[in-house]
Amino acid sequence: MSSRAGDHYLTSQVLTATPAQLRLLLIEGALRFASQAQHLRQKQRNGEAAEAIVRCQEIVSELIASAAAARSDVGRKVASVYLYVHRRLSDAQRSTDSGSLDDVLRILRVERETWQTVCRQLGPGGSAATEEPLPADRRAGESPHKGGCLERNAGFSVEA
Repeated sequence: MSSRAGDHYLTSQVLTATPAQLRLLLIEGALRFASQAQHLRQKQRNGEAAEAIVRCQEIVSELIASAAAARSDVGRKVASVYLYVHRRLSDAQRSTDSGSLDDVLRILRVERETWQTVCRQLGPGGSAATEEPLPADRRAGESPHKGGCLERNAGFSVEA
């Protein structure tokens, strides 16, 4: 797919996405940049790794803002998780120790799994696909009025 076609596809995806889909796209973008930073660090390409970390921080900042906007206990708890991720990214900027990026990747992978589950349960029609709801601590930012999430293509990457 050409870059222009890829840009058009991504724009279309974002413009038609539900709030849950947008959160999943953001989480996947942050995860991609954190993984990229870890890979670049292993190759001793610290300048490029630092750029990837900054891109990840920018996405995590958006996640913090959206979670905090919920103005609920769950929203505050989710925002605190993203604040922790942001702090660990700042630690990764100051140190070449891989522990900070390992923490970030672990948390973002759990978040991705959570939001994939939310999207599956919401289904394409916007209502829960199963009788069993998610636990309250896993529903932050869920939008009950819109449809399920995008099926993820393993070869697709989100450019932030």
